[in-house]
Amino acid sequence: MQSVGCLGKTHDGKIKMLYSVAELSAMVSLSKATLYNEIKQGRLVSTKFGKKNLLKIEDISRWLEAAPLSQVKEKLPLRRDGKPYYGYRRVGV
Repeated sequence: MQSVGCLGKTHDGKIKMLYSVAELSAMVSLSKATLYNEIKQGRLVSTKFGKKNLLKIEDISRWLEAAPLSQVKEKLPLRRDGKPYYGYRRVGV
């Protein structure tokens, strides 16, 4: 089995093998809608169990390793000088 680091550990040290979309959303700071879109596009593999989509730890690790960081940077809003914003923008100032 692949090494999964701290992602697969619970607070008591046991290995967690399945995650819900909501749990993964909180861990990787992405919206549930984004994760459902990744599932729909086939980039993130999930298993339907009742009404829940469950994600195996191995599939999550594979998805995280394959995620191109350049695409994330391209989606950031740009400043007037063409560079991406980092942090929070002040609104109404």
